[in-house]
Amino acid sequence: MKFGHKMLSPGIWLTLAILLIGGGDCLAASGSSATSSSASGTTSNPAAVEFDEDAERDFESIPDSSTPPLDEFTPAQLVTDPRGLTARVGFVAFRRADQIGVPLNPTSAEQKVDFDSTTSPFHWNTGIDLELSHRIGEEAVITGWNARLLGFEGTTSPGLFDTHGPWTLPGSASLWPSAQFSSRYDSRLASAEWNLVRDDGNDRFTLLAGIRWLNLKDSLLGNAQFTPAESLHLRVNTSNNLLGGQVGAAVRFWKENTPLEIGVRLKTGLYDDLGKAESSIQKISAAGNPTWTGYHTGNRIAFVGDFEFDLIYRLTDHWSTQFGYQLLWLEGLTLADRQTQLGTVLAGSPTFDTGGGAWFNGITAGIRFHW
Repeated sequence: MKFGHKMLSPGIWLTLAILLIGGGDCLAASGSSATSSSASGTTSNPAAVEFDEDAERDFESIPDSSTPPLDEFTPAQLVTDPRGLTARVGFVAFRRADQIGVPLNPTSAEQKVDFDSTTSPFHWNTGIDLELSHRIGEEAVITGWNARLLGFEGTTSPGLFDTHGPWTLPGSASLWPSAQFSSRYDSRLASAEWNLVRDDGNDRFTLLAGIRWLNLKDSLLGNAQFTPAESLHLRVNTSNNLLGGQVGAAVRFWKENTPLEIGVRLKTGLYDDLGKAESSIQKISAAGNPTWTGYHTGNRIAFVGDFEFDLIYRLTDHWSTQFGYQLLWLEGLTLADRQTQLGTVLAGSPTFDTGGGAWFNGITAGIRFHW
């Protein structure tokens, strides 16, 4: 080949061949890249799609902490008790309302003797308070049950009987001078109950129905010293065993995201009351120590009303504290302070009052555990 009348050298030909081969490869690569770039405008990268799906699945699997399942519990998110058992161990401090003006011998205005506990009101006394509750779940007709046992040994009133002047008792020829009986009145109460519970799904409003047993025992002692050699001693013991059914409702309030809960519960029921009473009078004198006694037993219908107010503060997932107030009203009872018409005992025809009423009120406190 001739180029400008001169022949190209073999080295130049080799250089041109290398350049042509390298340039073709570069052009092919460039064309492939362009084609790929053009296609990317209409078709997504498979690797990128797979990454996005994985990320979406990971995001959906993150639990929503604001709505925990019912079986779980955190104090700031779920205040009412979840499914399971809750036990409470605590104490009560109760006292009995004062009794006023109960006649000892109402034969006449001048010879009437009254017992009045307001001269020294009933003292406070403490006792046990145990409760066990089980919540089953909202899907059931009966969503739970609860059982409770409470009692205290006695609330005491060291009151007085006052004769209000010279007096006598039927069956006795002696006219005794004005005197005051020093006395001691003890009253003790025990209660056990078991209830079925139906709530509205979150325990805010609850209906209950169950059975209950109560036992109230009274003891009244009185002593009067008229002369160094002459005195009179009286004793009245009564017992009431109540067994029956009760119905009630409870309402609970709380503020979202707080561990504090407030509850109000009201129960009422009718009971069969087996009442017993025993009275005795003993006269101590130089002529002898005669004793007169009377006894009564019988059944009648009694009424019990129960009001409770409590505060529950959640400490952890399982532990909480409880503080409250309780008021009990019992009506239709055989009470010791109403069996003091001792003149009928001396006359040999004792009568007993079975229509008495009693009020108890006090505070409750305890620690609760849920599992």
